[in-house]
Formats: sequence, structure tokens, C-alpha cells
Amino acid sequence: MWSPSVPDGLGSGWKERLEAVRALYLDAAPLEADQSGSPQLLARRSAIHTMFPVAITCYELDRRQVLRLDTTALEFGFSHGVSDEDAANVLDRFRDEKLISEDEPGSRIIWLALDESGAPLSPLPTYLDRAIVLGAQAEVERRTAMLADACEKIGWRDPAVPEPEGPPDPRIGIVARSARETPPMIRRLTPADLAADAVLAGRTLVVVPDQVESIVRTARFLYVRGWHQWEFFTLAKREAIFALETSLRLIAAETHDRPPRTFERLINGVGSDAAGDRLLSEWERGQSHRLRETRNKMVHDNAGRSIDWISWAYGEMEAAVRLINLMWARHRAHIPRELAWEDVP
Repeated sequence: MWSPSVPDGLGSGWKERLEAVRALYLDAAPLEADQSGSPQLLARRSAIHTMFPVAITCYELDRRQVLRLDTTALEFGFSHGVSDEDAANVLDRFRDEKLISEDEPGSRIIWLALDESGAPLSPLPTYLDRAIVLGAQAEVERRTAMLADACEKIGWRDPAVPEPEGPPDPRIGIVARSARETPPMIRRLTPADLAADAVLAGRTLVVVPDQVESIVRTARFLYVRGWHQWEFFTLAKREAIFALETSLRLIAAETHDRPPRTFERLINGVGSDAAGDRLLSEWERGQSHRLRETRNKMVHDNAGRSIDWISWAYGEMEAAVRLINLMWARHRAHIPRELAWEDVP
């Protein structure tokens, strides 16, 4: 696939070849049946969509060829270097005959040196992967900012979590945090860290019903109580999942004539908004089922209750509350369609 010498005309055949490569990358990042996926997967696919086809400039001198692939271009293009002088300046950078990228931080420009037959001298996928990762990071940041803006417009409740006081559980002493400094410093967990965790993972939007917020509030206080007794982290996680089940039950009552009764059927039967768009995507429903299974193990497992590591409890609480916020934001407010469930090229 990657052995073209420069053809007659401006890049005949290159567009098709690059589109085939795009298809391979997209096939390696499959979506759910409704075209949904994790935020990271959707960001990667968006980066792939916008990267191919690329704008290519060929620099050729004395039977040596170097291609400059601009993965930020909006449409395909193929051209030759303007002059022999331009080609000489570029080719001088390839004395070791290796593929490099431009020096700017975050660059998505790929330089590809070819041999006499037109084959690349270094593996192209490695550098395409790098460019895709950079593009996906930028896309995650863009969507994160968009979601934060949408949530700020809807409005947050005040979680009001007090910092724990007094001596900690002895196991707290083994928990370390990386301070946001340069260079990063490793330090012990503090009461302020724990309260900040509870706020960040457990705050709810004003559109979330009071019945659900009250359960999430209990989860926040249980999480902070883990400062004094480690096992409360596990209880905080369980309470957050109970809040998710209650949220689904309430939203089903508003969108179904006969709401399902079991947690599993509540997830599978989650309703649609006025425009007919689902309130949870297939991927998000999969996350809900994973949390349901976690709750079932905690409630019904005869092997005894597991003791969660603090990051596990935080992660599950954050996941449950995120789903709660999303379903009610879609049901009672508005968030951009890109933050719903579809893959947007």
C-alpha cells in the first residue's frame, strides 16, 4: 500500500490510498450499534476523520524524494516543492534517511523519506499513530470544554462537603498524591484532597431531581468519612450506584407508560427526549450495566464484602454521577449533540 513513486499529475491515486488507510484506522476503533462509544474513542475517531485525506507536498532532487504530510488539512491535496532550492533545504534534513516530524510541540506534520522505488524508509503507521493521538487529545480537550460550558449554563448544585477532622485511619497514610507542580511532588493525602474528591466526583446539576441528589449527597459524605474509617469508601461507591438506579427509575416514570421494575430493565428501557434522541447511548448503557453488576456483587456475593481502594471508589462514584447528570441534562435541559451518543465525522 505504501510504495508509490511520484505519479504523473498531482498525486493520482494517493487520495484513494489514504482513504483506505483511514478505513483501517476506523475499523480498529469500532463503535456500538448506535454509533456511540467512550469519549476517548469518539475523540480518536474524530481525529481520524479530520486527518485523512491529507495535504501532501513532494520534494524531489537527484532521485531522492521526501513527502510532507499535513494532517491538519481540511481536504486532500498533492503538489511538488516550489523549487530545487526548497527541495535541497528539505532533503538536507534527511541525511540519515529517517522519517521525522516538525519540531513544534503538538505538531501533526509528518515528513516521509522515500527510497528510489518510492517506498517509505521508516514505518509510517508509527508516525500516523502519533499524529492521531495528538489530534485525539485536542478533541478531548475541545469536548471537555464544551461539556463544561454546557453544564455551567445549566447550573450546579452546591455540594458543600466539609473537610474531615481528627486523626485518619492508619491506612490513609499509605495514600499518595501527585501535587500539580513542576516538577510534580509526591505527598500524602490530606483532608482537603478528600473533600475535593467528593465535590469533583459527586456534584450534580440543578436539573437532577432532589430524590436523586439526596442519595448522591449521602455518597459524598460517606466518601469523606473514609478518612476516619477506610471501609466507608466502599459504602460511598454503593450509595452512588443506588442513586443511579433511583435516577433511572424516576426518568422511566416520566418517559414510559409502564416503567420497568428491575435495575437491568430500567437500563435497557431508558427513554428518549422530546426529539426522539435516547437519553443514554449504548456505550453509556453498557457503563450502567457494569455499575449494576458491581452493585449486585456487593449486595449478593456470599464471599464477603470487598474493601475498595480509594481510587476505585472515586472512579465508580464519578461514573455513576456522570451518567445521572447526562441523562437529566438531556431530558430537562440542552447539551450539544456532539456530547450525546453519535459519532460525528
